[in-house]
Parts: sequence; structure tokens; C-alpha cells
Amino acid sequence: MFWTALIITPSLLFFGKKVIDYYYPGELRHLAMKIGWNALEVCTKIEMYTTQLYITYMPKAKPQPRIKFICDGDEIENYTFDEFLKYKKNDSINYAPINYAPINYDFILYEIPIEPKDNYEKYDNYVLRYQNINDIIAVIELNSLKCLELNMIQMKVNDSAEYSIDLGRNQYMINGNIVLDRPFLKWYLNTYCNTILAAEDKYIITFIDHNMNYIHLPEYCYLLIKNKNYVIVNEINDK
Repeated sequence: MFWTALIITPSLLFFGKKVIDYYYPGELRHLAMKIGWNALEVCTKIEMYTTQLYITYMPKAKPQPRIKFICDGDEIENYTFDEFLKYKKNDSINYAPINYAPINYDFILYEIPIEPKDNYEKYDNYVLRYQNINDIIAVIELNSLKCLELNMIQMKVNDSAEYSIDLGRNQYMINGNIVLDRPFLKWYLNTYCNTILAAEDKYIITFIDHNMNYIHLPEYCYLLIKNKNYVIVNEINDK
């Protein structure tokens, strides 16, 4: 009996399909396609819904402040702020944690993630620049860091190569920061343009400031951000 049913059932299904195809040509194919598209649409909606639930309700890792040591255009050390405090507390921040060699640096960049409520759509980080690790403080009022914006920053090296200085979603124009000096530009070109700025290279910086003035900044000058404005510092006269 079992073998009879096993043989007859496929035959009946095949015969039934032929009858339906004869009297209703294309109907089964159309029905199958319709069911397939409906199933695909349902699966897509379920996937979109579950993805949205994951994005909405799953906890997100909070970005950590970072401390970066820059030397001769290279980022030689990169700590979270907690790591930095630990090493500083143990009086070992002057030594690299891996090889225990003294850290020689030109300047330090302190990246502070911006809270969503605080100009988040335009910038991801405030970046403070320090010359000495002992000047770095843990508690900073983020609202006080908002400052001016410079546009169309261009760098021309040796009257030939030209580079756009695009600081992206990082805000460097913060009160007290030194920007666009040679160590800063050497780090920028090395990090973002894969280019070495040699000691003998000559360059000039141009930009449009927050008052729509077109500024030329020779290589012996840099900007000191101060009181939501900037001061052009002449290194030759400053020495």
C-alpha cells in the first residue's frame, strides 16, 4: 500500500498540474511569482524592522577621549584618557608603555568626543593642542570650546605642490590652540596626504577667515586661537 501511494501521489500531482495549466495557462506560474514576491517583501520588512530595533535599543559604546603624542610628523603614542591618567599617576607617562623608552614629542593632541546635544551634526571631536603633558586637564567645559571656523585652507609647497587642509569633523579652532605652524602641518601632510614636509621646504598657507577676509600666512607664521578670534604670530619676531 505504501509503495502504491508513493508511486501514485506524484503522478496525481503531475496530472493535476497539467490539467490546471491546460485550462488556466500561466495561472500557476503567476501565482508562484506573486507568492514569491510577497514572501520577499515580508522578509525585507522584517529585516528592516529588526535592524531598526537593534539600532534603537542596543547599547552603543561611548567614544573615549584620546591623547595622541606627535613627533616629527608621526603619531608615536595613542592613549585613551583613562590610560593616560594611569600612566601619569604612576609617573610613567614619560615612558612608552611597550618599550619603556622616553617619549619625545613636539606636541600633544587631546581629542574630546562631542556630546550629541553640543553641535554634534557638524563635528565629532574637539581637539585641544598641548605642548606639555602637565598642562592636560581632565575636566573641561565643552561649551567654552566652541570657537571660530576657517574655510578654504590651502597649502602651497615650493611654489608647486598644493594641498587642501581639511580638518574634517574635528574642531581645532579652539581658544588657546596653536594651529597651522610647521609641526602641525608636517603631521597633517604625513597623516592625511602621505607626504613628508622636509626642513628645507618652503610653503605658504591661504584661507578665508570667519570675517570673510582672505589671509596669506607665510611659513614663519602660525595662528594662535584666542577669544574666538586668532592672532598671527611671527616666529622670527617672537624669538
